[in-house]
Parts: sequence; C-alpha cells; structure tokens
Amino acid sequence: METTKRIETIVVDPGFEPPKGVVEHTASVENTSITVVPSISSTQFAAPVIPPHPSGIIPKVHNVVCSVDLGCKLDLLKIALRLRNAEYNPKRFHAVIMRILEPKTAALIFRSGKIVVTGARSEAASHLAARKYARLIQKLGFDVKFIDFKIQNMVASCDVKFPIQIEHLYASHCQFCRVISGVTCTLRIAAKPDCHQVPTLCKIQLGAPKP
Repeated sequence: METTKRIETIVVDPGFEPPKGVVEHTASVENTSITVVPSISSTQFAAPVIPPHPSGIIPKVHNVVCSVDLGCKLDLLKIALRLRNAEYNPKRFHAVIMRILEPKTAALIFRSGKIVVTGARSEAASHLAARKYARLIQKLGFDVKFIDFKIQNMVASCDVKFPIQIEHLYASHCQFCRVISGVTCTLRIAAKPDCHQVPTLCKIQLGAPKP
C-alpha cells in the first residue's frame, strides 16, 4: 500500500521580508520554494501601526485603558487566593489588582464584575489582555461573559521638532485652552473628543478621555 505524503505549497511574495526577530526556514521540494514563518506573538503588535502623515509627525502610544463587564458577581478573595500575580487588600482598595506579562498590563477587578485594564500599548493588545483576564476568572467557576468592552482612555506623545509658542496658541484657541500654572509650564487643550497637553518645548502629550 502506497503512502501519499501531502505537501502544502505556500506562495510567497518575492519582496516579502519576515518581521524582525522571526526566523525564516526555507526548503526546496521539486523546484518549489517553501517559506515557513512562525506565528507572531501578541507582544509583537503591542505598538500600533500608525500610517505616516505628510508632516512626518508620528504619535507614540504609551497607555491604553479599557473596561469590560463580566456579567456576574465575583468573589474577590477567591480570585486573589487562586490566581497568580493577584493581590487583594480590602482595607486599602476594594478591588483585586492583577497583572499579566503578555500583553504587559495590570487589571483592577471589582466585586460587581467590572474590570479596568491599563498598561497596554494598543487597542488590540488592550482587548487581548481583557479577554485573558476574563478567561482566567472563568476557569475559577464563575459564569463569565464579555460585555460592553470599551476603550476609556489613551495617552500618546509626539515630537513636532520645533518650539511651541504657548502664548500664541492660547491667544488663538483660548476657548479650548487652560494654562496649568504653579505645577508645570503646560497648556491644556480640552477640545473634544481629544485632550492635548502642550509643554513649552517641542513635545506634545495626547490623550483621549471618554466622552
């Protein structure tokens, strides 16, 4: 009885370049080049891909905060005792603080079933982290659902490569601006839906508070 060996051919673009850090394995079968690229872990999409702008200014995302409702009441003491990297001190804060390494985030887990996840570097990583926390809690026997996922806040920064004239900016957009005096030389522009903090040098911190 003859054994048939199945060979799957993968067509690769000649100009294809594998992501940095990914090892490429190439084999030749009957004059056909087969390139196998390992799957990319979630850490490799931690930084969002932002399309280039004609100005050349590219914001860098530092933190994404999201929230989700698990749809059930939680036993915080059970979660703190059964899960790793979880701490619970009800005298200080009425929530479990839990951390995972991939994506590197921290979560506040409340008795009501609400979770707030912070520390992600992109919306995709934030969503993945929230699902991982939900799955870990589900394994403890809770009737977990994944309801009302929302991005609550984003913080980013960019360098405009030139000094920013705070006084002129305030004079032109005073209805949206507030000077933070006594704390730092910063002008805060609160024009919805974004919120910008503009220092006097040449870097801008961008935020997106929830509406």
